Amino acid sequence: MRGFGIKTRIVLVGAIVLILLGYGWWFLATGKVAVPDTEFEITNFSAELTPGREAAELAKLPMFDPATGGWIADGRRQASAAGLVRPEPGPRGPDDIGPYLTARLPDGAGKREMQIAMRALAREGICQVAFLVPGAEAVPVIRIRRVADGRGGTIACTAARNSAAR
Repeated sequence: MRGFGIKTRIVLVGAIVLILLGYGWWFLATGKVAVPDTEFEITNFSAELTPGREAAELAKLPMFDPATGGWIADGRRQASAAGLVRPEPGPRGPDDIGPYLTARLPDGAGKREMQIAMRALAREGICQVAFLVPGAEAVPVIRIRRVADGRGGTIACTAARNSAAR
């Protein structure tokens, strides 16, 4: 048994080198990492509408306007959503999540509009929100962690109003 010939050895060494170069490129290549649109957490708390009065209560909620990036409350434009967060109704209990914004999006709004709204909230430090929609009696309150800024980065929701910070 003499082993492999010189040509076979060259081919085998070449194949091993190509495999190692492939692994090196795969591990070390600087590929653009995709930024998630939104990172949020669903709390155990939900916002509800009164049965039988859903349409009237939904119409009274502040609405995000994706075209301007502002809020509409009581028929007037609001520059900030900070004044729209309801104060806590009473003393905090162990399961209380703290203050949150109850709002709605315009009719026909989708993922893009919701992300724009969450981006605006994250910039203001409002990290907990419940977006009520027609036909839903209750929706969970979500805690915004990070939102894509639209330029490849993220906006971390750090919180003047985040209950996780208390």
